[in-house]
Amino acid sequence: SRLEGSNEKLDMRPNDTGGVATRHKTAHFEFFLPLLLAVVAAIGLAGCKGGSFPGAIHFSPDGSIIAYTYVERIDLPLPPELPTIYSTVYLQWCHSDQLKECQTLKIDSYGKSYGSFVQGKFSLMFSPDSKQIAVKSPRYLEVVDLETKTRRRLTGPDEPVAAMGWLGNTEMVYAIYKESAAGKKSDGATHQIFRHSIGEPPGKRSLLYEQNDYVGVYHDYISPTGEYVVFMSQGYSNGRFLLLNTQTGKVNPLTEKAGQCQGVSWRPDGSCVFCLSSRETLLWYPKEGRKKDLGKDYDNSFRRFLPYGPSIDKWWTPDGEYIVINSSKTGGCLVRPDPWHVFPVGKRLVSHLEATENRRVYRDSPDSYPYLFVQPYPGWTRIWLQIATEKKPEMPGQAVALEARNYLVDYEAERFLLRQPSDTPGGGFSLTPDGRKIVYFSRFIFLDEKPAFIPVVTQ
Repeated sequence: SRLEGSNEKLDMRPNDTGGVATRHKTAHFEFFLPLLLAVVAAIGLAGCKGGSFPGAIHFSPDGSIIAYTYVERIDLPLPPELPTIYSTVYLQWCHSDQLKECQTLKIDSYGKSYGSFVQGKFSLMFSPDSKQIAVKSPRYLEVVDLETKTRRRLTGPDEPVAAMGWLGNTEMVYAIYKESAAGKKSDGATHQIFRHSIGEPPGKRSLLYEQNDYVGVYHDYISPTGEYVVFMSQGYSNGRFLLLNTQTGKVNPLTEKAGQCQGVSWRPDGSCVFCLSSRETLLWYPKEGRKKDLGKDYDNSFRRFLPYGPSIDKWWTPDGEYIVINSSKTGGCLVRPDPWHVFPVGKRLVSHLEATENRRVYRDSPDSYPYLFVQPYPGWTRIWLQIATEKKPEMPGQAVALEARNYLVDYEAERFLLRQPSDTPGGGFSLTPDGRKIVYFSRFIFLDEKPAFIPVVTQ
């Protein structure tokens, strides 16, 4: 509350964790807690620290800044579970040509209730001019000015944010859900969408949409330009897609059949959005007021092969050409929606390695394939997988020794480039937006780089 509606500078020093109050279920445990903490202090905090764990790498729109969050955990040395009793999350950023000169801000601290899973509850989004970054945490939505190191809090502690987006460089659009007084989702929640000028207190924000009987999983997808929001009327299998114009406040229905949301993906310029439910598949052009039914195309390519909905990236590839659809059954795929064409990138890489290089790719089942990660540099994706080797297994109970590999694969899955480091899955490995370097986490929360050596793609 100290920061609400203010531009106060943050104290850059890490907070002392000694004064954390931890709630316990029984008085018996509370009686022994001081003794336990005294023993821990005698052993030393080094014995309790769970380590530092970074999140995904984010590049600013102009490519000049890299940002990410990382969490520092303190674990009690009580095997076998090593429970996390305290987590502190930091925002760290640096210029893309000065990786060793990072700046850090403490964002928030969490107790046992969040534990080691707190990292996955944070999201970052740069402003279009690359000068600010929005941080969505489990408690607040805040905007950090990267030059002055000040932060502005946009929401209160009882307003969990489901989605956020920038509307220019001075406003944000975000959706929040407030649970019923009983605290049960089955009783319905209040769904609200706001337009908020940076620097204004929450009391002066503009309410664009409100619904008091929302039930189910939250689905809000704000366009990259902040001009539109696609959301569901309800969160289970009885919802319809709706489109909100944040300039006019007008809401229009996008679909006719009630179904369950399975994914929404925006083109980077906000001119087109792909909407997938359990009953409909469509491409919508909001400025033109035009839509295209993709139901037959999607069903023939995906739905009849999948027992469940796939994972769909919220934004298309940087060049605005392909939708990213990942599923273990189909592998990572790039889809050109209009006209419809599917490039099964994950399957083609596995086929290349097994048929051409005689390598056996480790898979959970014979019909599963690796996911792909879209890169900021257009024309290339990344796939992380494991190869079975003839080496002696080092891990107890391991039947075969595995070798991790990172591949850069072009959009048509015709060129496959093996790149180091190989032990960095997920969002901890990325091409720079200019395609010249690979940036990755080398030591916990510290970045390093290598030349990418990407061949020039010609038409």
